[in-house]
Amino acid sequence: MGTDYAAPIGTPVHAAGDGRVSFEGVRGGYGNAIVLSHSNDVSTLYGHMSRFARDIHVGSHVQQGTIIGYVGMTGLATGPHLHYEYLMRGVHMDPQTVKLPGADPLTADALGKFRKQTDAYLADLTSPQGGAPMAAQSSAAAAGCGAGTPANSQGNAAPAAIPASTAALPPGFSVAGMAQYVGEPRGAVN
Repeated sequence: MGTDYAAPIGTPVHAAGDGRVSFEGVRGGYGNAIVLSHSNDVSTLYGHMSRFARDIHVGSHVQQGTIIGYVGMTGLATGPHLHYEYLMRGVHMDPQTVKLPGADPLTADALGKFRKQTDAYLADLTSPQGGAPMAAQSSAAAAGCGAGTPANSQGNAAPAAIPASTAALPPGFSVAGMAQYVGEPRGAVN
């Protein structure tokens, strides 16, 4: 039991949380695998890796986000992917639904830095007709949209236009997957 994440061979695998390496090596059908022991009797397993990161050995301490290995297709894998398991007291849990402890709130300095970095992006999302967000000004009736039109939580139609300037987007971000026209589902292809 676990979750498989398809990825190209060599993609870095990051530790899901702070912990200690309790196993590193070949583990049956998992091939090259690492098991991390975390606090509160939680452990995570990472399988089918092509190789392990340097300085990762049994007993090593890792922090969340540390690269521990690289995606591969060792063991009984039929294609390149990461096999991830989350265990609590040795019992498999669904990593996508398990309740995790809350994060510490942002400090005032970190929140200020975040707001400073996002102000320009938020400004790009405002309409030239008075500064309110486009989605808040739109309505399905006013836009002439029929059933199936993407809508926001207030029931308004989703923005019909992609922001003119994509130069402000951070590296690695794009507008792919957005609806191109009012009423067109996400990912629609002509």
